[in-house]
Amino acid sequence: MSDSHIVVVGAGLAGLTCAVLAARQGARVTLLERAEKPGGRAGSRNVDGFLFNRGAHALYQGGASDRVLRRLGVAWSGAAAPLHASYVESGGALHRTPVSASSMFQTTLLTASEKLDLAAAMGAAALTPLEGLASVSTAQWTDRVAATPKVSSLLRTLLRLATYAHAPNEQSAGAALGQLRQAMFKQVMYLDGGWQTLVDGLLEQAWAVGVEVRNGSLVSLIQTRAHPRTTEVFLASGEALRPDAVVVAVPPAAAGKILPQPVADEVRAHLHRHPPVMAACLDVALSALPNPEVLNVLSLDAPLYLSVHSAVARLAPDGAALVQCIRYVEPGTRPDPEALRAEVEGLLDRAQPGWREACLHQQWLPRIQAASCLDRSEDGAARPAVRTCVDGVFLAGDWVGPEGVLADAAFASGEAAAQALAVDAQRRRAA
Repeated sequence: MSDSHIVVVGAGLAGLTCAVLAARQGARVTLLERAEKPGGRAGSRNVDGFLFNRGAHALYQGGASDRVLRRLGVAWSGAAAPLHASYVESGGALHRTPVSASSMFQTTLLTASEKLDLAAAMGAAALTPLEGLASVSTAQWTDRVAATPKVSSLLRTLLRLATYAHAPNEQSAGAALGQLRQAMFKQVMYLDGGWQTLVDGLLEQAWAVGVEVRNGSLVSLIQTRAHPRTTEVFLASGEALRPDAVVVAVPPAAAGKILPQPVADEVRAHLHRHPPVMAACLDVALSALPNPEVLNVLSLDAPLYLSVHSAVARLAPDGAALVQCIRYVEPGTRPDPEALRAEVEGLLDRAQPGWREACLHQQWLPRIQAASCLDRSEDGAARPAVRTCVDGVFLAGDWVGPEGVLADAAFASGEAAAQALAVDAQRRRAA
């Protein structure tokens, strides 16, 4: 690819990954980011020593994220999510989460028969082939493997936790269960310094191989011509770039506005069928944690989750705490932000009474995109391919390609886009 000029649009995890790998393959890479700094949803901000992610982020080991970060040489540190102080809220009470043999025995969440049911259902979760579950909804699957309503509800809640998606009647069980298995068999990590450490590490690798990173560069349109093959990337500033190929690594709503036909139509159609996964997130910075015995709460009563990532990761000053709260939002709905906030604060009141008196800072994100699209069972969780139907135009992002969900999908698609670029360059040279 030494004779190729590649433009990558979007400097999130997928775009940064693709840019670094393409440059390592010898391409001259220009990375365009519309915001004033790279990172997208992976960015973090420091407020008086508290590291606020954009919502609760966790790095799942054993998948594409792990593989690609190792390949890129991006170092990070952190610790596994604490299980000893994890609870499930049901009927307004907190019960120890049954995540091990000892906690299964101790928990008051389930009756003896429900505990046996959960053990059998978790065995099914571990052993059922994923290939046959792409077109099965999470609700259908949980009802199939659980004999009791509470265990079925608990399984759905765990799948929601793993994927951020609150859509049991629509979400593909195959995609969701694959992510849950990573949590079951590998570690789920909270990162020291927030996810900005990954962004900074990717940027260091990009600069090291000569990637031109241009912040504040909004792409308005991409045009192509078949004979001779040409690709033009027009910026809102009026500038036009003419690369050999372009990778669009932005969410589908933004991609559909700039891609050439007919790719734009295909992306818009995909977005219509696969709406984004949304959430409302409240992070609170506390001078001290009122109740250190409760570090995770997963609610069966409502689509709510609370976690204290700072209990194991360096995200707050010594003695202080940063608490992440999420209210998962059903696809296609727009709940009242104040009602959502009241729900989240209610969970905080129950899990960490006295938090208001200890609160130093808050970050309220009433409508944040947790994932670019919902993997729906109706069409087998199909996603657009990295290679599009237009020569020289490629896609990347957490909504592209067959591998993983969330960050895993972003890293995997960025890697796959770089591989496709290399094949494309080889084909052009041969022609």
